[in-house]
Parts: sequence; C-alpha cells; structure tokens
Amino acid sequence: MEQVSIEKQCSSNTSSWIQVPPSMKAAVQVEAMVDDIVNIMINSLRYDPEAVDRSVALIDNILTLSVVAINSPLHFKNPYLRSRLAELLWLMAPRTNGRHGMRRNTAYQAAFESHPFLKKYLMRAIFRLYVDVETTGSSSQFYDKFSSRFYLSDILMELWDDQHYRRSLHELVAVNERLVLNTINMLLNDANWLLDSTLDTLQELHGLQMMMDNPAEWNSLTQEQQQEKRQRFAEIEKKLKTTLQLANSSVKVLVALTGDGNIRKVFLRPEMVERVAVMLNYYLKQLVGPRCQELKVKNKEDYGWEPKNLLTDIMRAYLNLAKSDKFAAAIAIDHRSYSEAIFLSAIDKATRIRFLRPPEIQEFRSLLQEIQKTGKLEEMEAELFADAPDEFLDPIMSTLMQDPVTLPASGMVCDRPVIERHLLSDPTDPFNRKPLKAEHLIPNVELQERIRDYMNSKKAGAR
Repeated sequence: MEQVSIEKQCSSNTSSWIQVPPSMKAAVQVEAMVDDIVNIMINSLRYDPEAVDRSVALIDNILTLSVVAINSPLHFKNPYLRSRLAELLWLMAPRTNGRHGMRRNTAYQAAFESHPFLKKYLMRAIFRLYVDVETTGSSSQFYDKFSSRFYLSDILMELWDDQHYRRSLHELVAVNERLVLNTINMLLNDANWLLDSTLDTLQELHGLQMMMDNPAEWNSLTQEQQQEKRQRFAEIEKKLKTTLQLANSSVKVLVALTGDGNIRKVFLRPEMVERVAVMLNYYLKQLVGPRCQELKVKNKEDYGWEPKNLLTDIMRAYLNLAKSDKFAAAIAIDHRSYSEAIFLSAIDKATRIRFLRPPEIQEFRSLLQEIQKTGKLEEMEAELFADAPDEFLDPIMSTLMQDPVTLPASGMVCDRPVIERHLLSDPTDPFNRKPLKAEHLIPNVELQERIRDYMNSKKAGAR
C-alpha cells in the first residue's frame, strides 16, 4: 500500500478514520500481514538495527502504517498487535543522548521531525492506544499495559517540546476532550498503583535491610528462614527497579500535562479535580509525613529511587494546578491525607534542600494560604447545609448535589461529577450494572432549581 494513498484515506476522515469495517476474512488477512511486518521490524530494530538503517525510505512507510493501524481500531482489533505497535513506535522514536540504553539514530529523528503525517496524527494515536491497551485479552493484561504505556509515555516526553506535536495535541483536546480525559484517568490509575506498589516495596526492603544489618535478629533465624529472606530480598529488588521506572515515567507525564494550559483544564474538570488532589495529597504525605523514614533504603541509586526528584515532581504538579480555585477547594475537602503540617513539612524540605526555586516555594506557600481560606468556607457551608433533605444528596457520596442528573436505566439521581467519575473507570449504571455513558445522563433541571433555592435561602438566613 502506498504511503500517499494511506495519508489521503486517513486525512479524509479524521474523526473516526476508516469507519466501515472490512469483511471478517479481509480483516484477519490484513491483521496477519501487519502482524508479520511489526514482528520483523521489532526484531530487526532490537537485534540488527543496521539492516533498518540501510533502508531509510522504509522508515516513513512503517511509521505511517503504524499510526494508521493504531487509529483504525475497527480494522485492527487484535489487542496484542496494537500493543506491539506501541513498542515498534518506541524503538523508532528519537532518543536524546541515547536514553534507556538505545542509540540515537538521526534518520529516525529526521522522520519524526519532518513527517507531516506524524505531526498531525501521532498524538491522537498515542492517546488512543494509551486507553486501548487497558484490555489486551491475555491473562497478564494488568501488567502488560504498563509496558505499552511506558513506551507511549516515553515517546510523548521525547516529542513534548516540539511545537508541531504540541499544537496537534491542543487540537486533539479541542475536538476530542473525552479521549484526553480517559487517557488522563488511565494515567492517574497507573500512577496510583505504581507509586503504591513502589512505596510498599520500599518499606519491605527497608525492613529486610534493617533485619540483615542486625546480627542478633538475623542470627536468631534458622538457615531455612535466612534463605527465604534472601530470596525475598532478591525478588523485591527486581520488582522495585521495574515499578520505579514505570512510576517515574507516569509522574513525569503528569507534570508535563498539568504544565500545559490547554491540557490543564481537563485535570480541572469537576469529575477529575478531586481525584488529582487526593492522589497528590496522599503521596505528599508519604514522602514528607511521619512515616517517610520507612522509605529509606541503602544503595537507593541501584534501584532508581530518587525521593527528592519524586517530591520535586509532586510539588511541581501542585504548582501547575494551583492557578485554579477548584483545585484548592478539592485539596481542602480531602480529610484523609491533607493537613497543614504536611504542606509545611514539604515547604521546609524544599527550602533546606533547595530543589525548588525561591519563587516556586513562595507559590507553594500561597497555595497553602488559599487552601486554608477555602477550607474554612467549605466547613461553614457544610455546617450551613447539614440539614439538607435526602433527595438533595448524592446517593453515592452523600454530598449536596450541584448538578443533578438522572440515570436513564435505573432512574436514580446523582451529582454529575460523581457519576461521571465513576463512568471513567466503569461504564455501567452503579445501581443496576447496565451499560451507561456520560452522554446518556439526563439533566434534572427541576431538582437543580430546588437545590439552588434551598442554598440561597440558607445563605440569606445566615447573614
């Protein structure tokens, strides 16, 4: 298939690409051929890269084919093939100074910098595939997705400063914000699991190191018990290296995306902002809270554990989102992890170790002041509306609804941010498990007006 014909076909329909699926026989044949091409290319790039280097004209065609296949899920349904396409793109992506042990190839770099088709459609492909690899159909799909998303995240960060690709990403937000929202939701899910796994593993490793360094405690164990501890030590060392690499990658993408004004608004959507705030609060507490000493391990560089860098990224994510009042309010209502003491401890560390610039530290202080002010207002409103009728409360969170919507299948009424947050991870009605999409929610205007009247009346009576 010629590259020009592919580009014309894709350019003619950018919203859903090749809309009409082929016959089953044709689809299987096409997938089989592309699967062979992808396997040959991956093996060549890993074990005989010079063979690809000698075929510069092939590079553009392979890149185009990969992006078309990713953006055409009706024709290329095989989840394993789609995940392999992420690996192929990663192997061909430019790498500054040979990152991850891969050599820098100027031909690949030139292709990514000059290929107009990639500049227009690659970002769409990255975000689409980031969501699609959630389910691969294999028994190990939960862990497989992390590898594919690592590849995609690495490509994204390598191209992040290219204005053509950044403009393409902004266009994607404008025309398909739902895809970007779903990608961010998956990113937060991954970051949460990976960071949790990392911190749990660090605590276990810390405990084992303390035990081995204590002759009395270690010698009190039988030889069999000591052997079991050594085996476990080797297992968690290997696990820690992997999860840290994946976790650091996810956090770097989080910081980059929140730092872009066009993408930041997606993080600040009502169904998303509380999730981001809770996540950042939890990990800030782990890194500077009273139990942070349990995360100290010997030879931390061997595992890629750099707590100062992780804390820097977490605090920069706060600062990126701090420009919104919604974010400060979301932090204030998180009673599980947020506390003034944790924020002050983070500010103290940033000041002493100097991993943030003085203006950034001042911005963080200002954010804390805004959280304190917002928190007092939230407490006053919670007390003021404590007697709200049950019909005004969201049935899932028991909070006063602001934007009530009716779920068509069950007839239940929920607050829009609450139910949409649920739908990001589970596209079903939580009350009867029937399929449900955000666009199916029905605004309950009459109830919303009654809630507003109630709130206005209570505020007027408090003056």
